[in-house]
This record gives sequence, structure tokens and C-alpha cells, in this order.
Amino acid sequence: MSIGVAQFSTTHRLPPAVPLNFTAINPLYATDFCHINAKDKAISKGKRVHGWALWEYYGPPYHSPVVVGNFHSVWEDESGNLVEVTPPKIGTKTLFVRDDYLNITKTAGAHSMPQNRTYHPSNPYMDALTGAPVGPDSLFVKPDDATTTAYCHDLGWTHDDWS
Repeated sequence: MSIGVAQFSTTHRLPPAVPLNFTAINPLYATDFCHINAKDKAISKGKRVHGWALWEYYGPPYHSPVVVGNFHSVWEDESGNLVEVTPPKIGTKTLFVRDDYLNITKTAGAHSMPQNRTYHPSNPYMDALTGAPVGPDSLFVKPDDATTTAYCHDLGWTHDDWS
């Protein structure tokens, strides 16, 4: 693991990152819907656990890689094992840091969740793909978001069910 990964955990006072292999539990589970996927699996047993999927961003304006934490959810089975049930965007593993202080809340009907984090003081919130600053510190998914609503429907849920 890179120094940046350890620095991310230290800066945010979190446990060390652990690599999780993707486990294909449900063929309907799609990338980008980790919070819904983990909760869907937890309904039958276990629980959803929030944390950060870590990515290294290489590019301007930084002279060395910056680790970005993307708010992420995995499933914890009844034995306490963390399981990645969402297909990763790249590869077959997710580098995950558990953060029990995170949650998804509802604000004015929208689901509110933490924005991507870094350990970099000049850019504490950034897009993991572009390096661009993002803000505010929370991201909102509105009830009329067609993609999320359709995905929830495919799993037998409503948009309101997943926070």
C-alpha cells in the first residue's frame, strides 16, 4: 500500500485499509449503486457498512499521487466479514476503509451523503477521476433522479427505501 493510503487513514483517524475481492452475490447489482446493493443484501442477513473506497489520482496540479476516498458501502456478513458486493469500476478488488461515523440521511426528500475526501489540505474534496475540486462536503441524490429510481425499481424498492 502507498504512503498516501496510510496518510488518508491517519488524517481521518480511521483503521487501516483492507483489500476486498468482489463477490458476485446478485447479478442485478451494478457499479455505482454500492449503498443500495449493500443494503439490499443486508435485508436478508448481516448489515451494510459505510466507509471509503480508495483511489490514487495521478495528474495536475499534483506532483505525486493523491489518495481519494470515495464514499462507499459494503456488506458485513453475520460472522463480521466485509464483502464487496458491488462490481468495481476497475479490476476485481476494492481498497476499503471502514468509517462507522458515516451515514446517509434524508434532507428535504433527497438522500445526503459525504462527498469524496482526500488528505490533501489544499483540496480536501476532489473528484477521483479528474482531480477537480468538488463541494460542498455532501452530495445529494434527489427523489426525481431517474437512474436511481429505475435501479431501485429493478430491485423491488422505491427511491425512499435506501437511506
